[in-house]
Amino acid sequence: MNIYYANTDYKPGDTRGRNAHIRQFIRHSLELGHTIWLDEPVAQYPRLRTLAKGRLERWWSLRQMDIIYTRLQEMPALSCRYAVPPRRWWLNGTGHVWEFNTIPEFHRIMGRSERAVQESIAQFRAYGQGCDLAICVSEVLQNYVQTNLGIKYAVTVPNGSDSEHFRPDLIPALPHDEASLRVVWIGSADLSWHHFGLMVEAAKQLWNEHRPEITFHVIGHSFPIDQTPPNVIYHGPKPYEELPHWLAAMDVGLVLYRPGVADYNSPLKLFDYMASGLAVIATPQPQVNVVLQQMEAIDFLVPFDDPSYLVERLLLLASDRSRRLSLGQKARRLVESYYNWQRVATEIFSHIDAMFKQKGSRERHN
Repeated sequence: MNIYYANTDYKPGDTRGRNAHIRQFIRHSLELGHTIWLDEPVAQYPRLRTLAKGRLERWWSLRQMDIIYTRLQEMPALSCRYAVPPRRWWLNGTGHVWEFNTIPEFHRIMGRSERAVQESIAQFRAYGQGCDLAICVSEVLQNYVQTNLGIKYAVTVPNGSDSEHFRPDLIPALPHDEASLRVVWIGSADLSWHHFGLMVEAAKQLWNEHRPEITFHVIGHSFPIDQTPPNVIYHGPKPYEELPHWLAAMDVGLVLYRPGVADYNSPLKLFDYMASGLAVIATPQPQVNVVLQQMEAIDFLVPFDDPSYLVERLLLLASDRSRRLSLGQKARRLVESYYNWQRVATEIFSHIDAMFKQKGSRERHN
């Protein structure tokens, strides 16, 4: 299929999670034999095609597409307008697939107004009348898209990781130390859905209890360094290519969110931790809850307001190496068997094939 992959800006070396997601979609779509078109060329993938810049040439290229696949965050993209008349008529049968990664309420996390939230919802509802298929990264997001945005045809395809890229046997970025427990947290402290404070309070408790062998390693940006104890170590943001070596040096991965908007996402860090063979400790979140149940590790869900329980879980893993290794092995097996990008791409295109069959059936009966 010819696929215009819209609302993407892939940049090699970018440290954002969305960049990793875009990269994996491109890679596996190409491996499945599809032709991917972007707005800008990407030297890393010479097989990618680039849409022409001129208005008429661009529209002519869009008419050759089988799918306009739009990657969405909290607001509609320009390509969403192609799903409804009059632009839809001119495109003459092109399928419109929207990939939802969060909800319009994410505007609030970014410090934007309530008006921005409501405007995005209204636009999604208007343009969504022409959305042939919504790909949602979680079940609660699928329910939101169908109930709040009025998009009828929606499915859930959870994110994953790359078990060849993230592996526990890689050369670690830090020398191994069997006497320590290294705990990693990936994210940005300036995004209010991250529960950075829960980790900091746990670190303070452990420091005050004289447990320096448990150290917290933070990968990301915008951290209040002056507010954390010496057992919290900052490494800054890391490119996707380097991140596996950092995770190979760790023992435990933290997935800590505040309740609310984060409930709708499918956290990439969770699956990268799992592929790296790390034990996972998390706050309650619908998709994370399911994964920890599958790992038989539901007791590693930490209440949002209980740093003491987080400390207790860390002390348990520090004292029970066999349990820690067992949890990491179960996590990696889940990535190998299901939570991987190859499965993500295969499921997406299976749903797209089904969409075309259903679309053809609906048109024959109209």
